Amino acid sequence: MHGLWSCPSCGRTSANRNQSHTCRPLGDLSAHFTGKDEAVRETFDGILEVVRDLGPVEVLPEKPASPSTPA
Repeated sequence: MHGLWSCPSCGRTSANRNQSHTCRPLGDLSAHFTGKDEAVRETFDGILEVVRDLGPVEVLPEKPASPSTPA
């Protein structure tokens, strides 16, 4: 994708310079849907198709970060 900022540590791209992210390897998208109802993956794929019709998109299969504990 053209015009995106790349993290100098991990190479991950984002639309905003120094956008918050975790420098760790991405997972496998299919593994995310393991054990889920088939309709969940079908819904995801349908939404992704609509979004791709709007322009370039990159799916980053990443586990969400653990919420920080309040002080």
